Amino acid sequence: MTRVKISLCLMLAMVCVSVFSGIWVNERCTSLSEQAEKVCAAFEKGDSEKAAAEAEQLERQWEGVRAKAAVLLKYDKLYEIDRIAARAPYLAIQRSDELLPQMSELIHMLAILKENETPFWNSVL
Repeated sequence: MTRVKISLCLMLAMVCVSVFSGIWVNERCTSLSEQAEKVCAAFEKGDSEKAAAEAEQLERQWEGVRAKAAVLLKYDKLYEIDRIAARAPYLAIQRSDELLPQMSELIHMLAILKENETPFWNSVL
């Protein structure tokens, strides 16, 4: 009977960690997407200084998320997002036309990550 209790406790702990990590990833992806949209809005208005500042804030925000997300997620899911977030401030400073497509790709990747990490009963159990 003790083995059954230990197994149930372990399974419950795994389900709780899975639900917590899914909720945490969803919140962070939403926040990062909003920040990327701020970068796009500032760049489209022609305010490259504000776009660069927003892009730097996006990069700092991503660095904080990545440090914790690397524990919860496979790193290959984070690699491309990391690359785009790192390039964003430089593209904004250079007023590169490549910034908007990169931000669009970042928003799309974050949406995919968010969707994949949403805790559903079939993914948790």
